Amino acid sequence: MRSWCRATGLFGALCLCVVVTACGGEDPEERERDEASAAGASPSTSSSRAPSPTRFDPPREFAPEGELVAEGEGYAVAGDAVVSVVDPSLDGGDAEESDSVVSVRVRGMDGRVRTEFRTPFGTAHEWNGPFAEYTLGGPATATLGDRHVVLLAGTRVIEGSGTYRDQYDYVFRAHDAGTGDKVWQRVVEVDSGAGVSHQVIGANSEYTVIETASKTYVLRTSDGETVWSSADIDPVVLAGDTLVVHEETGFTSARPVGLDAADGDRLWEGPGVDYVSGTLADQISVVTPTTVVLRAKQADGAGSVHETYLVSVDDGSVRETLEGEWSCRHGTDTIVCGTGGGMVAFDAESVETLWELPDDRREAPTLHAVHNGVVYVSSSDGLMTLDARSGSDLDHGLGLSGGRIVDVRPGYALVEWDGDGSPPRLRAHRAVG
Repeated sequence: MRSWCRATGLFGALCLCVVVTACGGEDPEERERDEASAAGASPSTSSSRAPSPTRFDPPREFAPEGELVAEGEGYAVAGDAVVSVVDPSLDGGDAEESDSVVSVRVRGMDGRVRTEFRTPFGTAHEWNGPFAEYTLGGPATATLGDRHVVLLAGTRVIEGSGTYRDQYDYVFRAHDAGTGDKVWQRVVEVDSGAGVSHQVIGANSEYTVIETASKTYVLRTSDGETVWSSADIDPVVLAGDTLVVHEETGFTSARPVGLDAADGDRLWEGPGVDYVSGTLADQISVVTPTTVVLRAKQADGAGSVHETYLVSVDDGSVRETLEGEWSCRHGTDTIVCGTGGGMVAFDAESVETLWELPDDRREAPTLHAVHNGVVYVSSSDGLMTLDARSGSDLDHGLGLSGGRIVDVRPGYALVEWDGDGSPPRLRAHRAVG
């Protein structure tokens, strides 16, 4: 089974987790403890702040100065807030704590800290031994009713002594993004000899999928109860109610397979592809709730031929094939894909081509984001916008002097700025037009 932990660049002990599920049942011999209150205990009902009304949606111009909302690569958006994991030693804290304590911080788009909570959660007595380490993966976010929750996966290590080995546990937690209150917690003992790794593959209002070195767990997002688990799947992404997994078909070939997130039943098999490096998991991303993007590196006698497929989540069929490696974004009723020197837009439902660049008079810009009928790009003249349905030029400049727009929300743009040797900084730039 493939299992790995991707460093977020914040600090060595922090792992960014990504998960997808597959079929399987609960292991009757598995020791699984629920450290939330007893089953049936009511989760916190406090809610995170609702987005403030704004006049500018879609935004067409932004303030040149933005507010810092996250540092590093490990962040997730929760409504009108950004959730990130902070290394205390890089945040003015005690460097000696950094192996055992990390902070989860929620900032509003105005840059103000709304809430912050720290790990480890508990005392040495509660953990039945001294802490050696607590590594945290994530975050991921999901919506439950009128509030947003933060989903986290961690590994805690309890030092052994004498002839007793170290003991490892996985800790899965959900917190209210508005208050930091714990909603639920699940603790699962690590299977000895399986190694230790964990990652949150994906989460939505129904399911949270977490991959560990020995098993994939599908939990109910509302209360953390295990829906099903399997040691026989290699998860990639969670797309709505479908878990897409990686299935090997040869030494350098694989195919995506869709599983029902409710029970792990096999729904469909996608196209088989060869890959030159990495795994199929490195090449699949969700672009809409009904479409995933599969980038394949097909090997041939001359080296490799790159192709990108738009694959239906409903039945695994290929809806469109693009030559080369493309990145795709979704906005309302349009899918826009870009690559070096090319851009193409599709209707999100029919996947019919709407427009392409370059054409006889226009060059292809670089794709950043799509939101509410507007495509945010950079051209030789700087940042600008296009009409998502026609591809025609809209606005030039946008008020920003640089950076990379990674997401656009009503009234804001999230812009990533690279530091000189320092972690990237995410800033929220307020819309002014």
